[in-house]
Amino acid sequence: MMNLKTGESSGTISLNSIIEDVDYNFDGQLCDTKLENLFFAACRGGWPRCMALKNDASKLKIAKDYYHQIYNKDINNVDGVKRNSELMRTLIWSYARNMATTAKKSSILADVKANHETTDTTLRSYVEVLEKLFVIKDIDAWTPQIRSKTAIRAAKKHIFIDPSIALAALGINPDYFNNDLDLFGHVFENMVLRDILAYAAAHDARVMHYTDDTGLEADAVYQLADGRYALIEIKTGANQIPVAEKGLLKFRDVIRNHNEKALENEKHPKPTYREPSALIIICANTPIAYTTENGVKVVPYGCMKD
Repeated sequence: MMNLKTGESSGTISLNSIIEDVDYNFDGQLCDTKLENLFFAACRGGWPRCMALKNDASKLKIAKDYYHQIYNKDINNVDGVKRNSELMRTLIWSYARNMATTAKKSSILADVKANHETTDTTLRSYVEVLEKLFVIKDIDAWTPQIRSKTAIRAAKKHIFIDPSIALAALGINPDYFNNDLDLFGHVFENMVLRDILAYAAAHDARVMHYTDDTGLEADAVYQLADGRYALIEIKTGANQIPVAEKGLLKFRDVIRNHNEKALENEKHPKPTYREPSALIIICANTPIAYTTENGVKVVPYGCMKD
């Protein structure tokens, strides 16, 4: 619930309510969050110390301080084992380059081995340390076999618990994103995933993602304990909403078509899959929340809560 605590969200739209209540109506909720605000929020992070400061430069410095502390001190203090700080610094940098992607872990480790004499075994132990320190986290793939001949890409999606650490590792300040919205797209996805993971923890829910070899995908699958779920696309610009909507509707239709074929033989029905309770697009800069004619829920990031 980081965006709510740090002021990036008004908290007027509940993600859980969208899934649980078919009559939940949030259309017309306004959002005045600007991309520039999110650029700053991403680099500042959600560190409690920031809340007591008024100077923006001081707020940005906190994330950088934490980043340096992680690879210089925390990696040794977590279990008393002495580790190579430069090796860890490079590993964090490599993860930062691949945030909110399903890059193979072997590729991430190869970045490090290109700069250091080390082994995969050592690097995997360093990855475990970053996980113990709640610096990075992998999000599992949602793996229903919707199409019997379709290969599901079960790779995990890599995120930072606070993307400000990744941006500190990359040496990026907020102004950088004015000329690189593509990178901010990954950062923003990381921010949203970070928040909905917190929502899920509060509601006994799970967060996954989905991609298959036909191009069918969902940036996030938010699944409640009773099996109801939402397919979620995460987009920076409002101009990306139509394409995101098309992808979500295609996903729902694939499930419907699968179920229809599975039930063609009444005597020997095949397994069916629950349809999504909601199709949701979370957008960084749309100024208003609304439901499209096809029933897709468009939620401004600046309105979101659990």
